[in-house]
Amino acid sequence: MFKSSDIIMIETKGNESVVFLKDGNRIKSSADFTYLEEDIAGGVFFWVHPSYLINLYFVSKINLGSDPSVVMSNGSIVPLQKGKQSEVASLFEKHFGKSFHPNTQ
Repeated sequence: MFKSSDIIMIETKGNESVVFLKDGNRIKSSADFTYLEEDIAGGVFFWVHPSYLINLYFVSKINLGSDPSVVMSNGSIVPLQKGKQSEVASLFEKHFGKSFHPNTQ
C-alpha cells in the first residue's frame, strides 16, 4: 500500500477508484480508503466533488467563475462542486497559514 502523503487525489467511478500518486503512477483499486479518514477529518483531504477527493498539499490553482475547478500539481483539472469554493479556500488557509488567491476565469 502507499502512504496518504503520496496521494495527489482519488477519483471514484462506481465501485472502483483511481489513485493518482505523486510519482506519476495511477493505481486502480476497489480498496476501502478508510485509513484516510483521519487525514480527511483533519482537512488534508477534501471532497471537492462527489467523485473527487483531493490532497490540499498538491493544489496548484483554484479556478472560480462559470466553470469552477481545482488544478492539481500533476496537471489534473478537477471540477469544483458549487458551494465548495469558499470551503476549500478556508481549509487551504487553515493548513498553510496563508490565503490561497484563486484565479477567476
